[in-house]
Amino acid sequence: MAAILAALPLGAAEAPCPLTGGGDGVVETIPDGATIALEDGTVIRLVATIVPPAAPTGRPAEAEIADAAQRWLEETVRGRRIRYAFDGRRDDRRGRKLAHVFVDGGIDWLQSALVERGLARVDVPADNAGCVAPLLAREKAARETRRGLWATPVGEILPAEPPQRALREAGRFAIVEGKVLSVGERRLRTYLNFGTYWNIDFTVIVAGRDRDRFGEPELTLGSLEGRTVRVRGWVLDDRGPAMAVTHPEQIEIVD
Repeated sequence: MAAILAALPLGAAEAPCPLTGGGDGVVETIPDGATIALEDGTVIRLVATIVPPAAPTGRPAEAEIADAAQRWLEETVRGRRIRYAFDGRRDDRRGRKLAHVFVDGGIDWLQSALVERGLARVDVPADNAGCVAPLLAREKAARETRRGLWATPVGEILPAEPPQRALREAGRFAIVEGKVLSVGERRLRTYLNFGTYWNIDFTVIVAGRDRDRFGEPELTLGSLEGRTVRVRGWVLDDRGPAMAVTHPEQIEIVD
């Protein structure tokens, strides 16, 4: 995977979106390809990025990408001073900071650098989605040039139909592509149905509290009927494969 570590110019010259709070410190260790630990004990999860799990999963390509991401962070930031800042929710259940990280006073954005190299995919956390738009643009460029994971099975875009392939990814992050056959509006939820049988086929679920985010003319939920889209998120087993979508950035129109 030498190509994964090929040199590319690092991130942005300024913060990619409005950020608040945070701090700085010297990186002591790199627990994995999406986490850095500082000398003062602060542990930072690089929010809005998904790196494959480092533990053995029976999928060699995942382990290879996870190792490459960790090695790149070791070479890039270990022993260096970084600063971090927040977009939304600040801590996870394990006490890690959910932050965007910059090297040398904010010049280099680590999330962007990982995504540009194909060492991570972009997540759209429900409570930390403010910075994902520029990351998605960098991911698209990495995918189109088949950098890093996009040249491996890790970067596979799954078909929505037949549903068995997506269902095998239950509990995992995935990008799924298919045609929206129908849109079901209910009081508490909206359903994007990718097949005829809602209890078997792939379905996207948008909670009522999140529907107001889908107000742009080109991405209202009702307008997606008949369109081919890609959706990203965590695959659920909900009487068939499903995915909860909270932000329009999780949906890409591809037809």
